[in-house]
Amino acid sequence: MRSSVAAAAFRVDFPRWLGLLNDRDRRLASELMIGERTGEAAEHFGMSRGWVSQVRRELGEDWSRFHGETVAAVA
Repeated sequence: MRSSVAAAAFRVDFPRWLGLLNDRDRRLASELMIGERTGEAAEHFGMSRGWVSQVRRELGEDWSRFHGETVAAVA
């Protein structure tokens, strides 16, 4: 029962969260969500692997904040 509630919440929350992102981040998040690897995404977007990794981390932090979770600062 709990997983079905979480799945239902995700189906509502994820599109809402995506709608808050700029176009580039929304497209990247969608690519990563379907399993695109860092190198593939970097090539697809014409960016470095480091850039994709950084944005991936930022997207994860933003998703956590969207749910009201505390995001630890990276030193």
